[in-house]
Amino acid sequence: MYLGLNLSHDASAALINENGQILYAVGEERISRIKNHIGIPKLAIAEIIRETKDVDINTVVYGSHQMLQPKHLDIFLAQEAGNPSSPRGKALSPFLGYSAVGVKNVMENPKKIHEFLVNEFPELVGTTPKFVRHHDSHVGCALPLACDRDTLIISLDGAGDGESGVISLFKSETAELITLSRISELDSLGLLYSAVTKNYNFKPTHHEGKITGLAAFGQDSILTHKLEKYVRSKNGQVKLVFAKTKFTSKLLKLLEQSGFNTSKANSLDDIITKVLSTSIKYEYPDLAFAVQEVLEATVCKMIAYWVKQTNVSQVALTGGVFANVKLNQRITEVPGVRFVKVFPNMGDGGIAIGSVWSHMHTNGFNFESNLVSSMYLGTPFDSRMRTSSNLKAKKTEYPEGIIHKIVADKIIEGKVVAVLSGRMEFGPRALGNTSILLDPRNPSIVKVVNARLKRTEFMPFAPSILEEDFANWFVTLNQTLQPFEYMTMTCDVRADKRNLVPAITHVDGTARPQIVSNTSNKFFYQILNEFKIQTGIPILVNTSFNIHEEPIIRNLDSALNALYRGAIDDLFTNDAHYTFG
Repeated sequence: MYLGLNLSHDASAALINENGQILYAVGEERISRIKNHIGIPKLAIAEIIRETKDVDINTVVYGSHQMLQPKHLDIFLAQEAGNPSSPRGKALSPFLGYSAVGVKNVMENPKKIHEFLVNEFPELVGTTPKFVRHHDSHVGCALPLACDRDTLIISLDGAGDGESGVISLFKSETAELITLSRISELDSLGLLYSAVTKNYNFKPTHHEGKITGLAAFGQDSILTHKLEKYVRSKNGQVKLVFAKTKFTSKLLKLLEQSGFNTSKANSLDDIITKVLSTSIKYEYPDLAFAVQEVLEATVCKMIAYWVKQTNVSQVALTGGVFANVKLNQRITEVPGVRFVKVFPNMGDGGIAIGSVWSHMHTNGFNFESNLVSSMYLGTPFDSRMRTSSNLKAKKTEYPEGIIHKIVADKIIEGKVVAVLSGRMEFGPRALGNTSILLDPRNPSIVKVVNARLKRTEFMPFAPSILEEDFANWFVTLNQTLQPFEYMTMTCDVRADKRNLVPAITHVDGTARPQIVSNTSNKFFYQILNEFKIQTGIPILVNTSFNIHEEPIIRNLDSALNALYRGAIDDLFTNDAHYTFG
């Protein structure tokens, strides 16, 4: 048995058996209630140990060398052979904000972390620690997705262990994994996107999805063309044009302070400042449009190069950049690409799983595609149901076979309905077990619910749809539906259907659907099917059950609190209906 851990943002833990099957996977924020929790996922580890009492864990796999020390929050930059960002430990790190000069080799640090973990959890005494590089862990997430045919595995994120990406070729016949390119942290498209997020006064590495949503309201402008000058792509390599050492950065700042006008940028933030320094008028969303357009064009050009070089037609995506669902759709349009798959928990949370799979592959394990067949990997609701809440809601119990009809009725009445059932989802998407469900025919419901949940008004809502009806409502070039099982890619809503479901159709005519089958989620399928029987529409709005800036609801206590606060009108579990008033 393997315990995989991610200690960076979106801290997480996963239990994986000797066959590579995920038995449990839990994000720390769901328990700690700290959004994007950073650090050792102690609560998630404790929950896994508690829920799987008889499991004997042999190996603990850490999914990054960029570690948090047990007693304080010093992040160390890996200094090892092959690190393209700081081979001599002298490069300026735009992510960490300081030079790597003087930082001790981090391979001393993991030993302390494992000792700390064993002291905290006696169940881990005698376990062997293993350490996997950050982007090798991301690549590991995609290995089961690639086992059916030769595949380009693309990992891109902000930064991890001095890198922002890895491009690999997986040979399905031999299970050989060939590294084609390792991308420096200093050339991070993810951090460039985060710089734009920061410029909008949103939180970097946290609110990038808002920029993606806002981009649809912008248009091509001088900002796009100015930004393109700072991003170069040639022969499958990406380079950002800005000062990459402290000396050069300070020199440029001094020149500017002395009155010299230079177009050279001294940092990623300075790139955005220079892009915005124009006398030509532009609109608020145009910067978002610009960075989205440059990201899409650059990544697609890079992938097109490697597809041509390797003659493969399947691409598997992993890493936080591919939380950008519109980018993922654009990749399906790259010449030669026929199949695009996305690991559902593409951000750092997923490397709790990917680190183990990477370690297993290194030791000769052969993967099967069914290892990524469900993201319902968290604690069952029965184990989370007990409530100590003083909130006395009205509870009505229903026999099996009835409650899904009551849920559909409430949605048709225009109510904001939440569902809490089954095992908690692992990853950023609510897939029907911790969801708010709404009527997609109501165009005003988006504004109403965004206000009640305190969310940004321009953010779109996603649809869930019955498996058998997908092709009648949506259009995609992708020859695999895998991304649409987990809401990891947008596609076009059919033109003749858009006016029927305005609540899920974004301003650009796209949506981010989830396909639901009777086998993937029976209770959710029954609700969708009942809604279809009554309305003729096989679709519901499905948005995560959480207030803005709070993690997704975990248990009955927090759900009742949301009900009491008026975020929702009705709360349903598998056998009960809760209301106030």
